[in-house]
Amino acid sequence: MHPDRTLWRFWIPLMFSVMFQQIYNIADSMIAGKFAGEDALAAVGASYPITIIFMAFAVGRNLGASVVVSRLFGSGEIKGVKCAVTTAFVSSFGLATILTVFGYFFSSNMMEWIHTPQNIMADGIIRGAGAMTYFVAAAVPDLIIRILFALMFRKNYGSTGIWMAWPFGWLAATVLTSEVRYRENA
Repeated sequence: MHPDRTLWRFWIPLMFSVMFQQIYNIADSMIAGKFAGEDALAAVGASYPITIIFMAFAVGRNLGASVVVSRLFGSGEIKGVKCAVTTAFVSSFGLATILTVFGYFFSSNMMEWIHTPQNIMADGIIRGAGAMTYFVAAAVPDLIIRILFALMFRKNYGSTGIWMAWPFGWLAATVLTSEVRYRENA
């Protein structure tokens, strides 16, 4: 298969997954602005840069791991692939634990470092802690749906089929989280 075609087959599902993530962020802002007021909406915006920094650490670590796994897979070292994937899972869990503990204990400091106004400081900190509840509630169905769709799509589309499952999982998580938050604020 030509590399351009392969890249397009990889990029299109990835583009949709990013689009669904943005829809989730828009829904979060709409709900905060409509039901919780201006300070809550400002808190969503104020806490976003901190969230992005944490995500950048996680994404960067996982991209590095994917390079190692890809090189080992490409050279046919299946035992090395298994070891690298296991190491990636363990280190991802370790990084998630470190970031969670750091965020929990230093959220106030981080909000001060980015010069968050005092009137939205509490909302920003609470939003950071409260958002995890929704994230965890949405992550489980997201993961289940992605696994099911990946299993269904891989037969006909190969590795592209696995990537095609991501937008479906994120869409389900977005809809589920938005619905739960809407019902809580109604």
